[in-house]
Amino acid sequence: RDLSSFGADSFDFALASCTVIDAVSDEDRLQTLDQVRRRLRPHGLLMFSSHNRRYRHALSGPRLARSRNPVTQFRHLQQYVRSMLNHARVRRQRREYADYALLNDIGHDYAALHYYVDRDIQVAQLERAGFQVCDVFDTAGGVLARYGDDSGSPCLLYVA
Repeated sequence: RDLSSFGADSFDFALASCTVIDAVSDEDRLQTLDQVRRRLRPHGLLMFSSHNRRYRHALSGPRLARSRNPVTQFRHLQQYVRSMLNHARVRRQRREYADYALLNDIGHDYAALHYYVDRDIQVAQLERAGFQVCDVFDTAGGVLARYGDDSGSPCLLYVA
């Protein structure tokens, strides 16, 4: 979150993969986007993934995976129970705001909260930080049209 040790125009490219930017607060997220923009050279690129608030299963809880193998099924059952306990414990901390939500999900077996944002809000955040959005990709690697359906993609990849 603190990039002050790097000078302005230090990088051509910044990558924040695996939704790592979703592990900080809204205030820190906006500060991080601003700091990254200041450290990129003119025409530098930022590529990052973020949880998609419009994902059709974003608000759902754990689901039991199925397997024909009894050993694997037992492991799935263990993970399901652990996820259900975590989900119940963390559920009270989930929050939904106008611009984003803090939700727990399959990552970390429902034990941690992650930042979820709608694509149009994320694009607006990037533009306020001085970025121009080049493309947004779904999890299958397809480029999303500006108002295309993204409800099937748990996270989106932004290039700005």
